[in-house]
Amino acid sequence: MRNAIAILTLSGFCAQAQTIFTDEFNGNMVDTSRWTVSTAIPGSSVSIANGYLDLVNRGVITTVTDIPSPMQIDGRFQFLNNPTSNFYIWLRSSGMGQPGIGIKFEMQAEPWNPELRQISIGDYTGSPETWTENVLIFNHSNKMILLDTWYNFKVIDTGYDIALYFDGATTPTLALATAGTAGSKVSFFNREGSAAGSSISEGGLTRFDSITISVPEPSSFSLLLAGGAVFAAAKRRRLVD
Repeated sequence: MRNAIAILTLSGFCAQAQTIFTDEFNGNMVDTSRWTVSTAIPGSSVSIANGYLDLVNRGVITTVTDIPSPMQIDGRFQFLNNPTSNFYIWLRSSGMGQPGIGIKFEMQAEPWNPELRQISIGDYTGSPETWTENVLIFNHSNKMILLDTWYNFKVIDTGYDIALYFDGATTPTLALATAGTAGSKVSFFNREGSAAGSSISEGGLTRFDSITISVPEPSSFSLLLAGGAVFAAAKRRRLVD
């Protein structure tokens, strides 16, 4: 199995993409010339084994290289061993914990909560009282994300709009119109564990495979702008759980 992260940029809207780096996750440790690793919370970890990247208890990787918009992120993930875990793709930021744009995937935030906010896109570049978010909400009999199941995702960021295409969708599953920005890094991280006050998500492991960051084709922008118009409603929410 080949698991790749390719980061590309482009000079001019229609110019040929230039590869910055490719990480296939086939070694036994994270390449720190490509990624900044954070395991600041006790019990958190970032590891590579058998061609997979595993994040546990708020393990974080952030691109060393700035990745400006426009860009596209394609990949595959699964949650293992804990249904209350979640993970974020964090864009237009200087890193996790800093203002940015968050795309969140989760199965079940709390076991006692009947509302499932399984996928959301939030602009967290403003003050705490002005964050906006679009959310897909499900009930427990209609879950979109399950444990121990692989899911594909594609994110297109034009710099003015962000759209998520989930699990093979050809039109945006969720979109948010925003030009908010606080940097040019891309981070991946999952939910914290007991050491940071979230005992229900302790030991939660998020596994990544086949992730690519690239420059989208011009046709993708047209599709994004058309599909994103469907998602005009915005909701307030607090920063990362």
